[in-house]
Amino acid sequence: MSSFTYGDHGFDDKGKLISVPEYRKFELRGGFEYGLRSWLTLVAEADLREESVEQEVLPNFYQPEANSYGAIGAGARLQLFKAPNWVLSGQLVGLSGGFASSGLKAPSDGPAVETRLLAGYGTNIYGKRVFADLQAAYRFRVQEKDSDEIKVDFTLGTRPRPRWMLLAQSFSTWETDNDVSYHKVSGSVVRKVNDKMQIAVSGIATVAGRNAVRELGGSIGFWYTY
Repeated sequence: MSSFTYGDHGFDDKGKLISVPEYRKFELRGGFEYGLRSWLTLVAEADLREESVEQEVLPNFYQPEANSYGAIGAGARLQLFKAPNWVLSGQLVGLSGGFASSGLKAPSDGPAVETRLLAGYGTNIYGKRVFADLQAAYRFRVQEKDSDEIKVDFTLGTRPRPRWMLLAQSFSTWETDNDVSYHKVSGSVVRKVNDKMQIAVSGIATVAGRNAVRELGGSIGFWYTY
């Protein structure tokens, strides 16, 4: 998946919208899942991104300062419960933490371990497949200078046509050691190209937060099943 977001406003410590230095982010993300057993799935992910923040280098003269980062993670997801319409799973992932490609900047985030609980529900309404997914996670940061995070993600989706899928999603993060939070919403259209390939086009926006940039942008992703 590749995405681009932009922001020149943010949320202050009271959640009010204010002007902030221009921020741009370009990100490439990849994920891999392999069903080792019907109840056990191995997962891996990689993330490369470039962030640019406008800096005042001279009085009334601003210039973007860009830095590139990368991170990897791996773990497993275990099915805890399954019913005709429900599934409940637990996931544990270790994350390498971000690193700057220039070698001159401090890591974007230190190593972490994330535990995640996932609950999914699916049914048919008027002959159309409808599903919902709720995930809650706690990301424990290994280094003391990094704040732990609580994450809550929600997905609602439907297949109005056999080759088309619509998704509405929300992503919320709270840092536990300081007053930082951000809440994003996303809408996606997914097209099934063939039995193995799907293409997803999405729009994303930060709709609320504290001490966070309001990001606006979009992404395109490719889903491949082997």
